[in-house]
Amino acid sequence: MWKVNIITLATLVMNAAEASSGIQTITLVGVNITGKSIKKFMKPNEKIWTLLSSRPQHFWCMVDVVRNATKHMIYFDRTFYNYRAICKTFHCTGNLLIPSIMLVACRDSRESTYEALVYASKDYKCGVFYVLDAKPGRNNGWFDVRLKSKKMGEIPQECFIFFNKARNNTRHNTIYNKSICRHCMPR
Repeated sequence: MWKVNIITLATLVMNAAEASSGIQTITLVGVNITGKSIKKFMKPNEKIWTLLSSRPQHFWCMVDVVRNATKHMIYFDRTFYNYRAICKTFHCTGNLLIPSIMLVACRDSRESTYEALVYASKDYKCGVFYVLDAKPGRNNGWFDVRLKSKKMGEIPQECFIFFNKARNNTRHNTIYNKSICRHCMPR
């Protein structure tokens, strides 16, 4: 149900870019994208932690720290433990295709993804992202719960509820664990 291919996403982005005004509501095979702003969510010098994910677990302790943002680009560092338990940091760029979708590419990494902010709390402290591998032929998407915080706390209930509905009974993984993640944190 949540599988979306790159052509569909590209068509979605082109159609959204052609919209002239008003609040844009886009449906991505069951995922509504309603005028959420990734730039508003990803502000410079804030830590954005991925707490839960419906992606098969290949990483832990993922945190993004935004260095700079322009009208169409977000520059950030993404730090995480990889599947070999090695702490990695990549310098990444998020190219804003529309306000709620960015194409993320990281230097020294072969992976690139489309990341759509599908839900944000009213204060933009918590968000649910739909992430899709950008490589042709890889069309399995997943959901992440991300929280902006210097210190970790609990997931706001509205984000957790949205995530659980969106993932539609697929398995989810806890990505953040304080005792593990304290050894792989950006400064």
